[in-house]
Amino acid sequence: MRVLTAVLVVALLTSYAIYSRLSDNGSNHFRINIIIPWGLIAVFISFYLFSEFNRVKRAKRDYRREYMNERRQQILDNVIKAKNKNSDNKNE
Repeated sequence: MRVLTAVLVVALLTSYAIYSRLSDNGSNHFRINIIIPWGLIAVFISFYLFSEFNRVKRAKRDYRREYMNERRQQILDNVIKAKNKNSDNKNE
């Protein structure tokens, strides 16, 4: 997503570059005037921030899910051990 955003911003800046002939004391040099579309840049930056926010939220959710699965497995293991221990005590 980051690469896509960077490519889109570069393409946007390139597409909005307007080639105009400026006269510098009578010389005919070509210069590039870049009109920066701040609104579109702000949209792309907000898309990037939104995607990063979602990525962090997804990472936290996945970490929490893994932690809860490990904790659940520990509790089940403890219950099974306790059950086996009780059944061993009854058999003796």
